[in-house]
Amino acid sequence: RRKMSSGMLALMVGATAFVVAVGGAAPPPLGQCSGMVNNVLGVGDIKRVSAASVSACCTACFAVDVCAAFTFDPPNSCWLKNNGANGGSCLHGANCTSGLTGRPPAPPSPGPGPKPPTPPAPQLACLDPTAVLRWPFCNASLSREARLADLIGRINVSEFGSQLTARESSALPRLGIPAYYYGTNALHSFREAKCIGDLCPTAFPTPPNFGAAFNKSLARAMGNSFGTELRAMYNDHAVASLDTWSPTINLARDPRWGRTAEVPSEDPYVLGQYALGYSDGAQKTGPNPDIPMIGVTLKHWIGNNVEGGVGKFSRHTMDANISAYDLASSYMVGYETAIKGGTLGVMCAYNSVNGKPCCANPELLATLRGDWAFSGYISSDSDSCADIYESHHFAADATHAAADCLAGGTDINSGSTYSQNIEKGLASGVIQLSDVHNALKNAYGFRMTLGLFDPNVTDPNRDIPISVIGSAEHHLASLTTSRQSMTLLKNDLASGLPFEAGKKLVVVGTGVNNINSAMMPANYNADNICPHQSSDGTPLDGLGFNSDCLSTIWESLNATNLAAGGTSSLLTKDTCTDTWDNTSIAAAVALAQTADFVIVVVSNAECEGGEGSDRHSIALSSDQVSLATAVFTAIKGKPAVRSTMMMINGGVMAYDELRDLPPSILDVWMPGVYGGQAVAETVWGTNVPSGKLPFTMYYSNYTAQVDIDDMSMTAGPGRTYRYFNGPVIYPFGHGISYTNFTLSWSPTPPPVARFVVASDSSTYSVVVKNVGTVYGASEVVLAFFKPNASSIPSLRDTDTPVVIKQLFDFDKVYLAPGESTTLTFTVNATQLGLADHDGHTSLHPGQYTVVFSRGCVGCTELTAPVSVEAAGPIRLKSFRKWW
Repeated sequence: RRKMSSGMLALMVGATAFVVAVGGAAPPPLGQCSGMVNNVLGVGDIKRVSAASVSACCTACFAVDVCAAFTFDPPNSCWLKNNGANGGSCLHGANCTSGLTGRPPAPPSPGPGPKPPTPPAPQLACLDPTAVLRWPFCNASLSREARLADLIGRINVSEFGSQLTARESSALPRLGIPAYYYGTNALHSFREAKCIGDLCPTAFPTPPNFGAAFNKSLARAMGNSFGTELRAMYNDHAVASLDTWSPTINLARDPRWGRTAEVPSEDPYVLGQYALGYSDGAQKTGPNPDIPMIGVTLKHWIGNNVEGGVGKFSRHTMDANISAYDLASSYMVGYETAIKGGTLGVMCAYNSVNGKPCCANPELLATLRGDWAFSGYISSDSDSCADIYESHHFAADATHAAADCLAGGTDINSGSTYSQNIEKGLASGVIQLSDVHNALKNAYGFRMTLGLFDPNVTDPNRDIPISVIGSAEHHLASLTTSRQSMTLLKNDLASGLPFEAGKKLVVVGTGVNNINSAMMPANYNADNICPHQSSDGTPLDGLGFNSDCLSTIWESLNATNLAAGGTSSLLTKDTCTDTWDNTSIAAAVALAQTADFVIVVVSNAECEGGEGSDRHSIALSSDQVSLATAVFTAIKGKPAVRSTMMMINGGVMAYDELRDLPPSILDVWMPGVYGGQAVAETVWGTNVPSGKLPFTMYYSNYTAQVDIDDMSMTAGPGRTYRYFNGPVIYPFGHGISYTNFTLSWSPTPPPVARFVVASDSSTYSVVVKNVGTVYGASEVVLAFFKPNASSIPSLRDTDTPVVIKQLFDFDKVYLAPGESTTLTFTVNATQLGLADHDGHTSLHPGQYTVVFSRGCVGCTELTAPVSVEAAGPIRLKSFRKWW
C-alpha cells in the first residue's frame, strides 16, 4: 500500500485509487489517479462518458487504453483525455476535478535516421480500384444526391453513432472509408496538430490583434496559412482532419465575458469581415478552385456570451433571453456574412436562446439552411447535446436529447450522446431515421466537398507539400499582423514614444518577460509552437508547450538596445496574480529614476477570465495601479526621462485614473509569437503604430451598471459603441500614430444622396494624406452611418431601438511622408437597413449621415447626408421567431 502524503486524499474504488492533490503531488503509480481540484488536465478529449463521482470517472479512464487523464464535471460528466497537459481553469464551472492515471508517456521518437516513407496516397475513401464498380457512392460522375443516398443506405444502424461523433468518426473498412477527425481548433494556431520534425505550424496573434489592425487582408492571410498547412499535414498523414473549429465570432457585448480574447471586436460588421476573410483564405485560396483546401467551422451559434462564475448562469445553464431585434441586428450578423460567403461549418452552442437549446432548435436550422442557404455541416460544442437534458432539462433523458439534437440539425456530436443513444433511440422510436440520414448526408457531404471520396479526380490540394508548414510567407503574415495591431492611445513625441536605442532603458511591470502573456489562453496553445529536441537534436513530441524558439517582449526590447550600445534593466512579475507590494514598488521607482527611458507594463493577460469563466471586474489590479502611479509620479517633470505605459491584454482593461498620468500609452494586446519583435520595433521607432481600438475602453464602474446575464444591447446605459454614449477612457476606433494624417473630400463635399429603392447607392471619394515629414505609416479610415432616430417614424413610433452609429466599411493604406491617396467607398441602400421589434430588417424612410473617420479622439471627420425617400419601409430580410 502506498503511503499518502499529507497533501493528498485517497479515495478507493474497487482496485482503483484516486488521489486528490491538495498541494503539489508527484505522478501516481499505475492503478491510481492523481490530480487537482478546480483545474483541467489534458487538452482535447477522447470522449465524454457519464459518471456519478470523481472516483467513477477515474475508473472509466482506466477502462480506456489510451486514457491518460480525465476531468469530472458535476453532476455526471466525465471527460477522458489522451494527454495530461495543463488545460487551465475549469471549463464547466468552478468545481471540476481532474486526474492523471500515471500511465507512462508514449516512447520518444526514434533516434536519427531516415524518415519512414510517407504512404503513397492521401487519406481518401474509394481507393480500391474496383470501388467505382462496387459502390455508386464512389462514382464521381453521379450527382451528389445520388452518391450520398447510396452511401447512407450502406451504413449499418450500429455504425450511425460512431460516424456522427467528432474526433472518433471511425473507419469503415468494408466500404473503403477511412476514419475522420472533426475538431481541429485553430483560433491562432492548430491545437491538435504536432510539429513534423522541425516543421511546426504557424501561430498568429490573438483575434483582438486582428481587430485592432483593421486590415481585412490579414484574416485572409491567416486563413491561407491554416488551409495550406492543415492540408499539407493531412497529405502527410500527420492529421486526420481537414476542418477547423474556429473562428469564434460571438459578439463581445460585455467586457467581462471570459472569451473576449478569442474574438476580434465588439462590432458585428468587423466580426463578419474577420470570419469571411478567415474562411475565404482557408477554403478558397488553394491550388484547386473547385475543391476547398479545408473547411472552416464558425462558433458558437448563437448567443454564447456568458461563460459563468459572475452572473446567475453558466454557458451550460444559460437560457439567453434575446429579443428578435438584438438577434437580427447584433448577434447573428457576423454569422450571416460568413455563411453567405461560403463557410462550410457551424458549431452550435451550449446555451439555450429563448427557451430552446441552440443545438435543438429547428428554427435556427431553418435560418441557416433556408434563409442563408448554408450547405455545410453542423457540429455540437463538446457534448452540448448532453446539456439538452443534463443542464437545460429540455429533454427527459440522453436518448431524447439525441433525438432533439438531430431534429435541430446537429449533424456531428462532440461527445458520447450520439454514439450511446442513436441505435437504441431508433429501436424505441424516439429518434427518427430521417433525422439520422440528414445528419449523415451533411457529414459525408462535407467530406465529399473536400474531395475525400474522389481519389481518381485530379486535385492539386493533394500535392501541397509539408515544406509549406511554417513557411517564411506564413511567418511574415503573423509578424505583419502583430506590427499592424500596435495601438497607440496617447503620445507626446517629446516625452513619450518612440525611444532612441543605445541609452539606459528601464522596464518595470507585469508579464513583460512571460511569453504566455503574449499568447492565447493556455487551453488553446499546444506543443507545436517550437519543436522539441533531445540533446542530439532529435525532434521529440508530447512534452507540452515549448516556447524556446520565441523571444519575450523584454528580451526583444533588451536585444535592440544592447546592439545599439545601451544598457537595460528589468523588474517584473510574471503574471498579475504576483502582486506588487510596497517594497517592490519602491525598488521599481528607484530603478526608474536612473533611466533615460522607462516602460511601465500593466497586464491582465493571465488574470481572471477565460473559457468557462467570466471576469468579475475589468479594472486593472490595484497593485499595478499603485506601481504605475508611483513610477510616473517619481519621473514626472524630468525632461530627460521619456516614458510610456504598455498594456498587455486580451480585451477591455479599465485603468481609470492612469489615463492622464503617463505621457504615452501603447496597447499591444496579446501579440503572439512575434509579439516581442513587433513591440520592440514599435518602441524603438522602426514600426509606426497603426492600430485602432476594436473594443470600447470603459471606465471600471461600467460593469456595475449592467447585469452580465442581460443580453439586451440597450440594457443599462447600453452596450458597445453602437448603444453606449457615456464617458469612456477611449472610444471604439481610437488610435493615433507617430505622424499626422488629414482627411478631405475629393473633389468637394458631396450633395445629399437620395435613396428611393433598395438598389440605390452612392459613392464617396476620400483623400488621406500623411502630412508628417519623418515617418511613413499606415492609417485606417472607418466608414459609419448614423441614423437620425427622430426622423424615422416606422421605428420611432414603435419604440424600436436605433443604433447611435454603425460601422459599414473600413480600409487601411500605407503612405510615405507627404504622400496622399484617394479611397473610394460605396454606400448601398441595403447597408442602411435597420431591424424592427420583430427582427425584420428594412430600409426605413428617414434621414441618415455617412461618416468617414480616422477614429481618433479630436480628429476631423467627414460627413455626408443621406435621405431615404421611399414611400414606406422596404423589407430586406425577414426574421424567424420561435418563441
